[in-house]
Amino acid sequence: MEAIQNIFELNIKEIVLGIFILIVGSKEIIEFFDWVRGRFGIETKTTLRQKEENEILHIHDEQLDQINKTLNSLSNALKVVLGNEINQKYKDYFRKQYIPFDEIDEFNNLHSAYKMIGGNHNGDEKYEKCKMLPVKDDEEIKHFEQILQEQSIDDTHV
Repeated sequence: MEAIQNIFELNIKEIVLGIFILIVGSKEIIEFFDWVRGRFGIETKTTLRQKEENEILHIHDEQLDQINKTLNSLSNALKVVLGNEINQKYKDYFRKQYIPFDEIDEFNNLHSAYKMIGGNHNGDEKYEKCKMLPVKDDEEIKHFEQILQEQSIDDTHV
């Protein structure tokens, strides 16, 4: 009975101090064992797992670097191809003096893709100049050209 009374007579300060000492002591013991493990090269399941995870992360980093290099190369190649396509369309449209109606959306999308991958101002200039040209229906133009050609044939036979 006296032992039970002694437990209840403990001071709150002593209990908190005891718990604090246990926590600090446990932490110090764990750090000491980690130091001994590191000093003597002792590997645990945890350290082996961490080492394996680090190796996997290193391999993934190398793979991501390679993917980035490949994507940059492909992006640069695509930029050249799209720039060349804009240049060809620019020459074609200025030769015709209009943009065919059925190509206007394709031309806008071509320029948007070119800008998205970092195309330069040369493509922008050509795009802006082309946008000033009228948009006409190719079939309508061919029809008018055919009518003009027929009229010129009729005029020569008269």
